[in-house]
Amino acid sequence: MWRKLFISIHPGTLLAVVHHLRLDNIWHVRLTRANARRAQRLLQAALLAARRAGPDVRQRTSVCACELLLLLASATQPVYGRAHLPPALQRALDAALVPERRVRSVAAMARAARMSATYFSKFFHRHMGLPPHEWLTRAHMEQAADMLRNTDQPVHTIAAHAGYPDPFHFSRVFTRVAGVSPRGYRAQCRQQA
Repeated sequence: MWRKLFISIHPGTLLAVVHHLRLDNIWHVRLTRANARRAQRLLQAALLAARRAGPDVRQRTSVCACELLLLLASATQPVYGRAHLPPALQRALDAALVPERRVRSVAAMARAARMSATYFSKFFHRHMGLPPHEWLTRAHMEQAADMLRNTDQPVHTIAAHAGYPDPFHFSRVFTRVAGVSPRGYRAQCRQQA
C-alpha cells in the first residue's frame, strides 16, 4: 500500500484544499524552533549528499531521510488527536508506548485491547492504516534509533532494550527499516553532529 506525505509551510491555505478534496487521515506536524532548524539542516544535508556523486551517497541520503522522518514522526499528531480512536485501540497503544508497562508483541496489545489477536489485527489495520506488527516494529526501531543517536551503549544492548535478543536479527530489521545498519546509522549521526 502506497502512502503520500504532503508537507505545507502555510497550513492555513492547505485546510481549504483539504476540505474541498474531502481528504481524511491528515496529520499536523508542529516543530519547535530548534527542531525546525534541525529539519532544515537535515534536508540540506540530504540534498547536498544527493548532489555529490560518491560511493556512500545512498547511505548518507538514507541516514538524513531517516533522521528527518524520525524527527517528523516524533512531532506528528493527528488533527483530531487520539480522541477519535476507539477506546480499545487507545488501550493497546498505551500498552505499547508507556515505558513502564511496554508490551513487545501484537498478542499482548490484543490482550490490552481485550480482543482476540486475529480480530485485533484487522481492527488495528482498519484504524491505523498499517498492520500492528509493522507499527510495533517501527516503534521499536524508532526507540533504537534514538538510543543509537543519544547514547554510547553497544548495539547488542540497544537490540535487547528494543526487544530483540539476537543482535544480528535486530541489525537486519533496523537496516530494512532505516536503510542503513545500526553502526552505520550511529557513525552518520556522529559525523553530522
